Amino acid sequence: TPAHALMPPLSILDPHLAWTLASAASGLASECGHGIPADRALSPEDRGRLSDWCDQLRGRLAPAQGRQDALRADVALMFAAMKSRAVNVEDARIIQETFVRDLADLPTWIVHAIVRDARAGKWGDGWRPTQADVRHECVRRLEPLYRDLGEITKVLKASVLPPADPERTRAAIVAAARSHPEWPGSKAAAMRPAEI
Repeated sequence: TPAHALMPPLSILDPHLAWTLASAASGLASECGHGIPADRALSPEDRGRLSDWCDQLRGRLAPAQGRQDALRADVALMFAAMKSRAVNVEDARIIQETFVRDLADLPTWIVHAIVRDARAGKWGDGWRPTQADVRHECVRRLEPLYRDLGEITKVLKASVLPPADPERTRAAIVAAARSHPEWPGSKAAAMRPAEI
């Protein structure tokens, strides 16, 4: 995959794996984050595929630190190709360097894609966007990938709960009910005066 290619979210790239992830994540949510029910646990194959996808995402979402030359080239093309408010050459140079510094924490490929789309008129108003505009559009497009990464990380780190034992569950409920002060025959109930 070229470094500048957009990375689709998991739901587009592998719908089956996305469904498996969603099922495991919903099981995790229904258990209040304590673990994934055994009936929704990932198979070893799915766990391996999700782990590989997670590694790819981390690599692709790495910031552009150390790759400022690529950012500088993209920003220079944008400055050359797009209409801008009247600035002198020195101000333009300072603004370009500010763009590079302010966008260095984003992946190079997404900045490249956003700048290319701005030059092509696919977003914006035809005027050169500000650093904030470019950052906002980058973050908006990266959001599904960060969401995938967060879900995958939660699911991969979650423990698998043992299958529920109906008798143990019933016994735990009865024990909890008996310890409640309102349970007939409890010490708390015996200490209360009888209600008329």
